[in-house]
Amino acid sequence: MTDPSPAGPRRVAIVTGAASGIGRATVELFAERGHAVVAVDISERSSGGLDESIVNVVGDVCEDAVNQARSPSTMRHKGFG
Repeated sequence: MTDPSPAGPRRVAIVTGAASGIGRATVELFAERGHAVVAVDISERSSGGLDESIVNVVGDVCEDAVNQARSPSTMRHKGFG
């Protein structure tokens, strides 16, 4: 992975299984490298509080509401992109 260019658009990483283990470590890594992160997990344990660039979405990726929460228009509205 390379660090995002300061001059280019901010990259958004969507990480599922983000509340613990490898998923949480992945969220932390992307946030450290300057990416905006959408952290999705069915658990209510949050990956938030680590960085303001992390948006938490609680739910199953098979649910329409979860997919709407991580849509490009929602991300733009929240300042990601």
